[in-house]
Amino acid sequence: MTFRMQPSKLDGSAGLTPQSGPDLPVEAAELFPKGAVLTLNTTTTELEEHALGATVLNVHSVSLAGLESAGLVDDPSGLMVYARANPQTEFVAKVDNAGGVVTDIAASAIEIGLNFGLIKVGAGLDAEWRVDELDTTDVLCVITKIDDDLDLVWFKFLASTLQVV
Repeated sequence: MTFRMQPSKLDGSAGLTPQSGPDLPVEAAELFPKGAVLTLNTTTTELEEHALGATVLNVHSVSLAGLESAGLVDDPSGLMVYARANPQTEFVAKVDNAGGVVTDIAASAIEIGLNFGLIKVGAGLDAEWRVDELDTTDVLCVITKIDDDLDLVWFKFLASTLQVV
């Protein structure tokens, strides 16, 4: 079953929603599903899919809507709806072993407080972003909670990786 990375909650909140908006346009050639890691092109002020990998800077947000086709947002406004990546927002995702396989967390090296990278599995609208249990070098996030029954982890983006605009 597909599980899209998504915001969970704000620190210390009993129901406050993660920071979002203002909705922004998306670079015309982009094609990605809900749950994509985004960066803001400060020249065009358009959101773009983050390159990930060794690029561990300028994480702006996580998309809350997908792009049905290049540049066409799956939202009536035509603008990208997103959850802002900031030090207070927790996100939730599956864990991957860098081979495209969802990891059984109970048997993994995932622990609360450890830092990991993210990995994009698949392409286009079928892509999913997951925590990469094997990437402890190009780290983007710190694990804050684990559910080994659902094989989900909660995490926060590291402050050093966030895009300040």
